[in-house]
Amino acid sequence: QTKAVAGTEEYPIREFLNGGLKVTVNTDNRTVSDTTMTKELEFIQKTYGIRDDEILCLMKNAADVAFATDSVKDKLYRMMGEAYG
Repeated sequence: QTKAVAGTEEYPIREFLNGGLKVTVNTDNRTVSDTTMTKELEFIQKTYGIRDDEILCLMKNAADVAFATDSVKDKLYRMMGEAYG
């Protein structure tokens, strides 16, 4: 939607992950973009071959960089641990 790249096939998420960058996936404005986190995660798995363990890494990265207190981040980490082991 932002036209930052010519098309989805050109987006370098795999290179970013392989390069050790702290990649996150976000929905921005869900009502404008007509999306959800589930849709976004399914899309990157199907389009870029992102594995389940990498999805967990992306979610942990999102919590790491969130504008949230440490106690909120700790709760997110616990929830992820319970859901994904």
